[in-house]
Amino acid sequence: MSKFSMLRAGVAQACRFSAILLFAGVLNADESGSGALIQHMQPMLTATTEQWQTPNPQFDGSASQPSHFGLRLLLSDDKSHVFGELTGLYETGHEAVYWTLYAFYNPVSHKVIAVQIGWEGTLMLGEAAARKSGAEELLMLSYGSDGVVKAINHKNQFVDANTHISRAFEQSDDGQWVEQSVWKWVRRDVAAYQPRQASGDSKDAIPELAYFLNGEGQWRAPNPDYEPGKDEDKVYGMNYRVGAEGRHIIMDIVAVDGNNDTKNNYTLVLVKNPVTNEILMLQTGAGGVFFRGRHTPLASRQYQHDGLVYLPNGIVKYVRDIIEIQDQHAYVLKAYERNSEGMFEQIREWKWQLQRGEQ
Repeated sequence: MSKFSMLRAGVAQACRFSAILLFAGVLNADESGSGALIQHMQPMLTATTEQWQTPNPQFDGSASQPSHFGLRLLLSDDKSHVFGELTGLYETGHEAVYWTLYAFYNPVSHKVIAVQIGWEGTLMLGEAAARKSGAEELLMLSYGSDGVVKAINHKNQFVDANTHISRAFEQSDDGQWVEQSVWKWVRRDVAAYQPRQASGDSKDAIPELAYFLNGEGQWRAPNPDYEPGKDEDKVYGMNYRVGAEGRHIIMDIVAVDGNNDTKNNYTLVLVKNPVTNEILMLQTGAGGVFFRGRHTPLASRQYQHDGLVYLPNGIVKYVRDIIEIQDQHAYVLKAYERNSEGMFEQIREWKWQLQRGEQ
């Protein structure tokens, strides 16, 4: 049986997880940055050798159905966000990714931003304030790959450190919440997590972003303020790669110092809304900064990024980037910030060059 057929066979059950994620029990609304996110997510986080598992009640013993579902939620290395996946577990040992999951923290609103990306292109978005009770409730909007928009309500109850029960509800036409499913999840020890690789021609997943995936998707720009001998970053990099099932793009923003040591500063997720066709941008980093915006094609050789930057000190900035393509191996990025008069003022210009491999 093909991978596509297996995914189709299991997706009916997997879709009922819709808002499975991300919201845990013991919280502190006064925390900020990674500390608040970690405390928010702690009961749900898994080690690299752990996985939440629940049996598939519709498993009929055939190879086309997963016998169980699995859920991993991992803290990023820089502790700036959570990423994970919901998968179908087959008796053959095959594991199919149904949902890719992200959680970010907004330091100004003190809310966790939840994102779920379906294997076939469905996008779910929601947010919730930090809560202190053991039970929680998360409202999300599901933008289906079939063009249908649904309201989803998900409730989570933690039994103990290794068991939790989730209930998923869908809003009917008359505004009532109708329970769709109940799942009992148990924490299990499993083989170590391995990052997923996109299958097929990944550049076709979001055609508007194909340019940035040229070569190995490694772009570099010199720091115009760098002076040899000073403790400054020499070069900045944008490393693009395709997420699981080719439905979103991940970009790591790195800094290279004078000793050629590389560190990751920010992580950016780009995903297309299948209903509005808007390309959403979500970016965070170890410093606690959060950005939410849009990637918009302009002229044939121009793109625009615009959105809001939320800073840990409570300041919100409206920013805009204009990207001008020079050729297949170079582009110029002009960064603007809205000033007190409401006008966009250019604050920086970067010249990016495509490189192969790590620099």
